[in-house]
Amino acid sequence: MPERVGHVESLTSSNSVTVSNNSVRAYQKNGITATGAATGPGSLGPAITISGNYIVGLAATSMNWPGGAAENGVQVGFGATGTVSGNTVNDNIWFGDNSSQPYNAASGILVYASSGIYVTGNSVGSAQFGITTDTDPNYGPADFTTITTNKVSGTQIFDAIDVCSNSNTVKSNIIYGSTEAGVHMDDTCGGTGNGNTVTNNTINEACAGILLGTGTNPTPVPNTYFNVTKTTLAGDVCPVAAATAVKGTKTQQASPRPSPYKPTRK
Repeated sequence: MPERVGHVESLTSSNSVTVSNNSVRAYQKNGITATGAATGPGSLGPAITISGNYIVGLAATSMNWPGGAAENGVQVGFGATGTVSGNTVNDNIWFGDNSSQPYNAASGILVYASSGIYVTGNSVGSAQFGITTDTDPNYGPADFTTITTNKVSGTQIFDAIDVCSNSNTVKSNIIYGSTEAGVHMDDTCGGTGNGNTVTNNTINEACAGILLGTGTNPTPVPNTYFNVTKTTLAGDVCPVAAATAVKGTKTQQASPRPSPYKPTRK
């Protein structure tokens, strides 16, 4: 079983690559990965267009059997730039033992230490984090991401859209069936959760429509809510979701994060 099915890696910003109209399955870690130099904030990387792909993970994997990594359907990270659009991404769930690997979780689309990425028009289902941006203090920010017109469904344990970075735009997404928040303005990645704009999203069935974190953000209006316990909620954890989380998740660890595939060259 391959660790990565589609992998683009570059140490410069001069390479442009398109990955489109593929069926991606049976990956052990990531479905499609775009990776930059990973030399810290300001790293360079390829300009990637990931569009129109059908990406299916292994569903509920565990570290106790071969292939049991915390999967990510799509990862753009470590200085890579570009667009993730029109993809269908399903079944990225990790149920390993967080007592020995406390910060692992799986995601549909992960933007990790890369800024200015566009994530538009994707359909993401059955993941622990649906779409997430993660700033890493060592590798750099994941700021100024635009997340628009996506459909995110069936997020298990965590958030449908989690922006653990600054100055992102989350607009006109349709979210349904999220265990924790529809959208989380997350301040747990070090100096994050500030300047995010969340407007015109439709959120149906969630513990919290929007988790506000503790950062400085514009008031998240207008958004439309159906069947949510709280439309907006201060903080970074929805108590109802935390109380019902299964062993190996956030009842044991405060902030498990999507686990990125780290580059082989630095």
